[in-house]
Amino acid sequence: MTAFAPRWSFLVVLGALPLLAAGRTGASTSSPESRATIAKQIPLTPGGRLTLDNGLGDVTIEAWTRDLVDLRAEETADSDSDLALVPVDIKVAPDALAISSRAPAYSLDTRVRVDYRLRVPGGVDLKLVKTDRGRVSIADVSGRAVVRVITGTIRIRGFAGYLDGSTINGEIDVNLTRFDRGDFVALDTYNGDIVLRLPSGTNANYSLRTLNGVIDSNVPMPVLKSYGPHVAHVAGDVNDPLVRLTSVNGSIHVTR
Repeated sequence: MTAFAPRWSFLVVLGALPLLAAGRTGASTSSPESRATIAKQIPLTPGGRLTLDNGLGDVTIEAWTRDLVDLRAEETADSDSDLALVPVDIKVAPDALAISSRAPAYSLDTRVRVDYRLRVPGGVDLKLVKTDRGRVSIADVSGRAVVRVITGTIRIRGFAGYLDGSTINGEIDVNLTRFDRGDFVALDTYNGDIVLRLPSGTNANYSLRTLNGVIDSNVPMPVLKSYGPHVAHVAGDVNDPLVRLTSVNGSIHVTR
């Protein structure tokens, strides 16, 4: 069954970065929750790299036409003391932006939720967008995106370029506006369906696999079934883009 397992490499703890703590506004001591809001605009050059590493909470990323990242983070916790344990930390460089919000190792039972909404340059390099528990939504970005979720859905609209997304427990739903030679899409989930919509007339190399689901596609492809797994391969031109979709307990749907 090894061939059908999602990639687990994203569970490896990332190396620590020297981080710049962001200021907070609007912290509340009202019961039963404490809240804080962070709002910043940070310059980022075209093609600049963005990394976001979150423990608990949703992440929404939308493209706009400015060479700025418009960042809004909403923090929620049971108490002010818990809130203080998970600061939104930011590291800024001319061509890179790294954002992190994680509980320290000694307080893993701390429940601090951070929901992000970002507007980013359209050609941003989403080097890593990660949340352990939450949804990730990305719209109108082109270039590269690497998305890692443990429990939650991944929804991507209007994307073009290199896309690598995986979740353990959740659905993946992707719509591509353009899929050119040299582009690549790899989507993996353990428990959940995968839905991929391609531009009409797209030619590609396909590799689709599911252990406990079905493969449904309007792209002509033979589906091989042997001892449970469903496997489908379509070999296109050597320079055609590549689609690789893998689910263990879910179905795969491809339309163009």
